[in-house]
Amino acid sequence: MAVTNTFEGTNFVNSSTASTVQIPEYLVNLFPKLGEAEVREGTAQYAKLGSPIDQVVGIMGECEWSDAGRSLFFSEF
Repeated sequence: MAVTNTFEGTNFVNSSTASTVQIPEYLVNLFPKLGEAEVREGTAQYAKLGSPIDQVVGIMGECEWSDAGRSLFFSEF
């Protein structure tokens, strides 16, 4: 039996930014080493999730913390 947590990123997203959040800028702020092509790819990948705030929740749901490297990384890239 497998269990999946839906909307895992909700606890890490400030919902008060729903009206202003922009996915490309969000990705660059979260992952400053992403290049333009990676930002475009990430933006396109999450576009199907609906509103920008829903996309941010999806992005945060797929982020992982690396304690060894003391950094946050994106499991999809």
